[in-house]
Amino acid sequence: SKTGHSGGGVETLVLGSASTISVKGVEVITGSTGDDKITLTEGGRATVNGVSGTDELVLSTGATVQVSNVDVITGGTGLDQITVMAGNATITGGTTPGDQVFFGGTGLTLTVSDVEDVTGNTAVGDTLVLSAASTIVVGQVESISGSTGVDQITVMSTGATVDAGGTEADTVVFAFPRSSQPSPAAASRKPR
Repeated sequence: SKTGHSGGGVETLVLGSASTISVKGVEVITGSTGDDKITLTEGGRATVNGVSGTDELVLSTGATVQVSNVDVITGGTGLDQITVMAGNATITGGTTPGDQVFFGGTGLTLTVSDVEDVTGNTAVGDTLVLSAASTIVVGQVESISGSTGVDQITVMSTGATVDAGGTEADTVVFAFPRSSQPSPAAASRKPR
């Protein structure tokens, strides 16, 4: 267990070997080259780099985190805001509705469940996979794959490819902001 000091500086923790650790009050965490499991025991802001290995981050309460190279992220109670800068990740939101996930890096594949809002970046190559039945709002993500359960997907930007997945009665709504709506001619074209 590691508790940061509240002396006004940025608390930093670097793991020298594979670790399972609970952390409180630390703003910057760098994992080891082994498999790390890091639990943030309080809300707040943190930057976490798993480095390598199979790394897991658990958020106990609402937190705002920026992560790189963390394979599994689990939300806690409270609203979580998770920005993935590098490395593909599997993310499970917490128990409070409203969790948000952001693609901070390019060409990432994020697999999510229990997350209500996902925003890609402006570069191409973002892929979102829903691993459980979801009601979700998605913007600026190029490829969206639904789960095998009943999904309600609202797409807030143009250029997305959606595969609703499974055989359930999924709902996909394209709700473009007024400035990005396709022209009537483009909207009326039929697929070949």
